[in-house]
Amino acid sequence: MLMQRDEIEAAISKAHEIAEIHKLHYLNSDASEKSLDNLVDICCCYLDKNILLYEHTMPYTAQPIRGFYLAFDDGHYEIAILAEQKRCWRRLVTCKELFHIILDEEKYESKNIADLVDEATLAIPSSTLLPNAPVRVEVLAQMAAMEYLFPYADRKIILSQFDAAQNDVDYGKIAEQFKIPRVFVERYLKKQYIDILNF
Repeated sequence: MLMQRDEIEAAISKAHEIAEIHKLHYLNSDASEKSLDNLVDICCCYLDKNILLYEHTMPYTAQPIRGFYLAFDDGHYEIAILAEQKRCWRRLVTCKELFHIILDEEKYESKNIADLVDEATLAIPSSTLLPNAPVRVEVLAQMAAMEYLFPYADRKIILSQFDAAQNDVDYGKIAEQFKIPRVFVERYLKKQYIDILNF
């Protein structure tokens, strides 16, 4: 899927801003496993967002959606995470949905979830489509969440250590260290992601 570079820069910049707030207000902000409780607190206290976070009764069973957020007219948000997911996935999905709220703009809103899922299913694997804004923000929220959970600076250090030792990257060990899904560790350590997200 084609993306607009200015939107990627804005999303990554927002993740950096949140990380700076985290460093200013919380202990152990440089830990590999970032606290999502702190991230929720940042959204509520420092960004003045009213957020209700809960586990949905529906279990995750390999459908395209693992969680979602809803924005209400009164200004509050709800995040639902589908049940029965492993901890690393719950962390990533929760963080991504929080970044949807952080990145919330009218252009990114969609009232028709079914159409959004259909378009995302077609656009995300494509290298030639520039989808509409509500689909683009799915990827932007993921990029911002990964920048928060697995920062670019840490990824560069990890790659340089493995290059220096001439060893293969131990993706499983890194995933365990940062408490994120291994598939995302593999994706975000690829050269194309390192190059794209070099801000």
